[in-house]
Amino acid sequence: MTVENGETSGRGIPDLAGPTVAGDSPLRATPVSAAWALPLSPPVNEREPVENESDEFLSAKFRELQQYLGWQPSDQLALRRAHPLLQPDFPGIIDDFYEEIGRHRSTRLILGDSPLRPEILRRTLLNWLDELFTGTHDAAYALTRWRVGRRHVEIGLPQAYTSAALSRLRQRLAEAIEHRIEKDQAVELHRAIHRVIDLDHMLIQEAYCHEWARWQAELERRQRHSEKLKTRQALEAVLKSAPCLIVLADSAGIIRDFSPFAETLTGYTAAEVVGRDYFEVFIPEPEVASRVHQEFVRALSTPFSTGYTNPIRVRDGSERLFVWNTCPLVQESGEILLLAVGQDITPLREAQKRALQTERLAAIGEMITGLAHESRNALQRSQACLEMLAMEVQDRPTALDLVARIQNAQDALHALYEEVRDYAAPIRLKTDQVNLRRLVEDTWENLAVERQRHPASLTIGACEGIPRCRVDSLALERVFRNVLENSLSCGVVPVRIEVELTSATFHDRPAYRMIFSDNGPGMSAETRSRVFEPFYTTKTKGTGLGMAISRRLVEAHGGRIEVGESSAPGTKIVITLPVEGPLRENA
Repeated sequence: MTVENGETSGRGIPDLAGPTVAGDSPLRATPVSAAWALPLSPPVNEREPVENESDEFLSAKFRELQQYLGWQPSDQLALRRAHPLLQPDFPGIIDDFYEEIGRHRSTRLILGDSPLRPEILRRTLLNWLDELFTGTHDAAYALTRWRVGRRHVEIGLPQAYTSAALSRLRQRLAEAIEHRIEKDQAVELHRAIHRVIDLDHMLIQEAYCHEWARWQAELERRQRHSEKLKTRQALEAVLKSAPCLIVLADSAGIIRDFSPFAETLTGYTAAEVVGRDYFEVFIPEPEVASRVHQEFVRALSTPFSTGYTNPIRVRDGSERLFVWNTCPLVQESGEILLLAVGQDITPLREAQKRALQTERLAAIGEMITGLAHESRNALQRSQACLEMLAMEVQDRPTALDLVARIQNAQDALHALYEEVRDYAAPIRLKTDQVNLRRLVEDTWENLAVERQRHPASLTIGACEGIPRCRVDSLALERVFRNVLENSLSCGVVPVRIEVELTSATFHDRPAYRMIFSDNGPGMSAETRSRVFEPFYTTKTKGTGLGMAISRRLVEAHGGRIEVGESSAPGTKIVITLPVEGPLRENA
């Protein structure tokens, strides 16, 4: 018995002991305290009252066992009458009991080796014997025995020891009865002793089974919690270290988690996006958002999805292309979250586009070189003939007009050859520190002739400091000239052009952003999408290569040119240039 003064200590699960592992021999207690060392919630019997079985339950169980064993009120009377007669033998019974325990190493290990422990246990066993004979044998009595069974689970005592201990006590009490009690009373007392010890044994065994089941359930719960904790830690390690954009979102698209590398890729911190709608933050275009949302819904019900590609809008306003792998995660509550891992393939696509563009330009260059070589002589002969013809028909105005038209057509053809050759030729930049504001002003002055045909004004907004940037001034002047000429030709007279010059960040590098705005009619949706395509133009004159060449020149500087959003009439062209210039000066 390990009850102290009829009660357990109530300290809960001890630090260095635990229930035996299922399947072990009942004669060997195997502590499993390591399983309880996890930093989880307290075990069941610390979270609930010690007497978590109700009085009604214990009373009903005790009455059931009494009926099964045939317990009678006369048994209780017989035990109480015999108590003063047998009490002198209790010390000897107790000595015999603990001497036998001392001869077995396994029981000594379970009960402990404290010098005070034997004396405490002796007093406990004496109280148990007194209560066995004089107890009320009601629900309160049953509770003390129930606690014994629970305590045996806590210290890891196999029930085989309980059975052996009760058997030894039963034998010693029988010997005492034969020695102290008259034979005519001994039969009734033996029957009462057997019944009361069987009652104790059955109550202890029942409590042991109940408590063991609870401990096993708690152990399994803690193990499941530990596995989930490990899984969560592994997921957090992936979130922190993977060089990908990793987003965890619920079924409504609300962001639950956002990886550190995703912060680097998008420019948004986790604090800024967690709790917000993913589509609202990263896919503001309704048409694109609708397509991506359909894939999002499909991915929530698909065990694993790979290879879906879509662009997202990052903090600086640019678009980056990602290929996604997704996996739905079912939470313990039943909620489904979508884990999305995105790989930024923007550099790859841009490299592929550049390689394809290089191939195309090389082919165009070879074609134009050959065409120009073959046609140069013909154009020169044609030019000479036109000049001679003009001299011959000086007195014939109609013929002179026809000659002038032919000359204009030939000049346009020559300009086309030159522009196509420039577009196809490799770009060689010679960069230096240039004041961007001054370069815009100089370009505007050089357009004096065009401005005579199109009355116009230019306003350049104030910029903090001198906006110096490492660029090729001749190449960038050509870009500015193309943009300004387009505004002059399309603007409403008087043409008003405004230039906004601000500091910015582009691909994690300091940059300047220039926004050219005019008061023209603006661009159609088709023009906005095709304005930088070679040979695309909405003018009656022109090659359609001006903006395509401008794009090549800006990108050769490591920058970007695009059509800006505008709520007012007119067109906005946005040019972003890194302050330190291109990473490589040859493109």
